[in-house]
Amino acid sequence: MYDMGTRKRTLALLDRGRSLNSVSKETGISRAAIRSWQVRIEPLDGNRSQPCPRCRAIPEEPDEPAAYAYLQRYEYPRYFFTNKSSDIMRLFTDTLDAVGVDWKQPNSRNISIARVASVALMDARVRPKY
Repeated sequence: MYDMGTRKRTLALLDRGRSLNSVSKETGISRAAIRSWQVRIEPLDGNRSQPCPRCRAIPEEPDEPAAYAYLQRYEYPRYFFTNKSSDIMRLFTDTLDAVGVDWKQPNSRNISIARVASVALMDARVRPKY
C-alpha cells in the first residue's frame, strides 16, 4: 500500500503530461494502481488490519470457504516426455499407442500422459516416478 505522498507525486507526473506507462515504469507502481488513484486517491476503507485466516501463524478455516476455493490444488501423477528429435518422439508415441496409453502433445517437444488409466499403465511398465 502506498502512502498519500507517493500517490500525489505519481499523479502529479501524470498532470505534467507524462504517459501512464512511463510513470509506471519510473515509479515501479502498476498502471492499474495509478488508474485507480485517478478515480479515488484515498485508500479504500476496510478492516485490513485483520490478516487472512489462512495466512496467520496457525491457519484457520475461513468464514467463507468458497472465497478461498482458488487456492485448492488438484495434484495427480502424470508423466512428461521431452525430446527435440521428431524421430524419437514418433518412436515414443508409436509405442504408447501400441500399449494403449492415451497421450497428448502440448507442443513440438513434449508428450503428456495424464489420464488416470494411462498413468496406471505407465506405472505398471516403468514404475512410479515418485
